[in-house]
Amino acid sequence: MSTKIRPEISKEKPYYISRHRFYELKHFCLQYKEWKKELHEISLSSSHPLDGNIHVHGSGPGDPVFDAVVRRELLTDRMQIVKKAAKACSEETYYEAFRRFFWILSKLRK
Repeated sequence: MSTKIRPEISKEKPYYISRHRFYELKHFCLQYKEWKKELHEISLSSSHPLDGNIHVHGSGPGDPVFDAVVRRELLTDRMQIVKKAAKACSEETYYEAFRRFFWILSKLRK
């Protein structure tokens, strides 16, 4: 008999979140590796020095530097939310921490 964590628990239990919210947050977390990889790629592309003849003007709609900075901030924020929720659960038992993690993530992600 295997242990299976159900996506929804009783509303009377601590750390209750709905089944659909649970799946939303689970899939949010599963993107962590993709965010990390993309953040690394952005960092690599921005580490190359600009040609002396290229000047960055403003942050208009077609500004790739501005777009990269905004995307890096978004990825960093998402990764910090997941890390913060995981750190808050680190000292408890696995199953309670598992539920609490998604409950905390739900509160942080609003």
